[in-house]
Amino acid sequence: MTMARSFQYKIGLKKESVWGTPVVPDVTFPIMDGSGTAQIPATYDDGKRGIATSTFDALLDAGHGEMQYSGWYYPEAVSHALMGLFGTDTISGASDPYTHTFSLNADIPSYTVEETLLSGASGGLQYAGARFGSMTFNWDAASGALGYNTSLMSKVPTVVTPATPTIAIETAFEGWRGTVTSTGLTTPCVTTQGEINLTRDLQVIHTGCDSQSPSFINAGAMTVEGSLQVAFNNMALLNLFLNSTRQSMVITFTKGSPAREIKFTMTDCFFGAAPPEWDRSGISVLMRLSFRGIYNATDVGNIKVAVKNAKAVAY
Repeated sequence: MTMARSFQYKIGLKKESVWGTPVVPDVTFPIMDGSGTAQIPATYDDGKRGIATSTFDALLDAGHGEMQYSGWYYPEAVSHALMGLFGTDTISGASDPYTHTFSLNADIPSYTVEETLLSGASGGLQYAGARFGSMTFNWDAASGALGYNTSLMSKVPTVVTPATPTIAIETAFEGWRGTVTSTGLTTPCVTTQGEINLTRDLQVIHTGCDSQSPSFINAGAMTVEGSLQVAFNNMALLNLFLNSTRQSMVITFTKGSPAREIKFTMTDCFFGAAPPEWDRSGISVLMRLSFRGIYNATDVGNIKVAVKNAKAVAY
């Protein structure tokens, strides 16, 4: 008997037409770390019976599924997560590259996610009704690629024979390709590291309908926050914090021909989100600036994300 091996692990997903009604996944992308779990708490009967025992019965409560995945960001496959967070994709372009502009919608789609744990029949778990609750992008100009970390909640997972979609060959973005444009960053190319956190809190609701799984999963408002680590030769960057500055900021990763690109636009960005932090461990002194996206009509929210890839239809 062949035991489960880590290299066999992969995920597949597809957007659902009806929340919680499973569909067959047709997209997959590489995962470096993460997995799914069944969050089902137990309830115990500790009622006193004149016996020196603390537990007389046990039940499983209602529950849900949770998933967290991380890896390199690939602009076509991984952007399904952006659609899952934002809810609206406006596509433009007559040929490759197509531009997908993700903007905020009050309602977000749900997905069927499948994990392959073993090859063959009944070798996977299916998470129906999955909704994305967060996505973090991070990069380092000195090493590595633009990475992501994303989390989801779903119905209680079930054992299935998972679908086997093919992983498309795509290009990733080196960390040094990240370009930050802002009127406050008067000296170009000073960012050494950065991260952007997109979060929509999720609430799992259980009702009495003879089902252990949630009856629905609601998504809250989006919060956008992050930080930049920068080199500096004057105090203008510190003044962004001291003066409670709000201004536009664009962070872009672009590569190749046809172009592959992801662009984060915050037309109203607040640089006073947290006190600056200083790194004096090396020869250069580096400063970390924290920011938060503010709602504005231009972005139809607190951030807008545009992706260029080969996908000719909307997500």
